Amino acid sequence: MGVDEDPRPSGIVFRRLGTPAERSRARALLDAAGPAYRSPRLAGDEVWFGLFDLTAANGAALTAAAATLPTSARVLEARALVWTSAHWSQTCGRLVRELADVCRAHGAEWMVAAVADGDTAAVHLLRRAGFDTTSDPGLPDTGSIEWLMRDV
Repeated sequence: MGVDEDPRPSGIVFRRLGTPAERSRARALLDAAGPAYRSPRLAGDEVWFGLFDLTAANGAALTAAAATLPTSARVLEARALVWTSAHWSQTCGRLVRELADVCRAHGAEWMVAAVADGDTAAVHLLRRAGFDTTSDPGLPDTGSIEWLMRDV
């Protein structure tokens, strides 16, 4: 089962998080332990993107964020996905679709995510976001990590 289409108004924008303060807010969302995926490979060298709700009281509330890192010209690794909305399916769906657009714009064909062995919650969340199991030998062999993949 994939994520739902986003029926919300167009007051939501997606962009790269360019300042340290924006990336810090994204990491704070991730640490707040709401609905989130955190890769065991999250290392701090990722490129962060976010969804901002321009209709929020402060004019630019970060509602979702993703940390990514290209692993090759054809593959983008999602290392974190997090959102604040109670409508996680729509927010997650929009975030993943926007990341897929970034992948295509840079010539990538797949988005992948690493899951620690036995982390069934992460596997379930990523499957709901459209990821599926892959055995692609081109991905780093890290022992106890399972790879999930999504075509873009």
